[in-house]
Amino acid sequence: MHRGFNVVGSTTELWAKRFETSFPGLLTTLQETPLSFENGQDTQALENMVYVDGASGLRERLSVADVCSFVHSVADRWRSRSGDFGARVFYAWYDEQARQLRMSMIAGELLAGLPFRAKVTLLSDPEPVAQQYLQGADLVRWNELELADSGNTTPSVDGADEIMVFASEYAKS
Repeated sequence: MHRGFNVVGSTTELWAKRFETSFPGLLTTLQETPLSFENGQDTQALENMVYVDGASGLRERLSVADVCSFVHSVADRWRSRSGDFGARVFYAWYDEQARQLRMSMIAGELLAGLPFRAKVTLLSDPEPVAQQYLQGADLVRWNELELADSGNTTPSVDGADEIMVFASEYAKS
């Protein structure tokens, strides 16, 4: 049950809400969002995931410092609310395909790995992720798509895109 904020919409009860605000308004909503540390890490990652896209020109109104501050604020708020579940890992990344800033938290240790199926570069600072988010284009609309010429396509053989992930590990409270 991941929650998305296309400022703001989600797959749960938040889906119907729309906010024309910046990150401070989203922090209040995220503060009230329950966290799950049951089941396996893949399930936790999905259930705790939130995402923010660039709808309503949000990207144009923000700086790298704004995004970094937001990511740190979410991490701090989630850490303070995550209860007595032992070690926890908060992480944030830019999903290029979906064009979203995504964040999640899982129980466990960072050494155990994050639930990605691609090469991960761990970051101690969210700035590169913030830059990716702010430089990301808005979604391409259906009427802007063009047909590809199947004779001129070269499939990727490595299939291993690298994902830059800001991660913070928190010990048991």
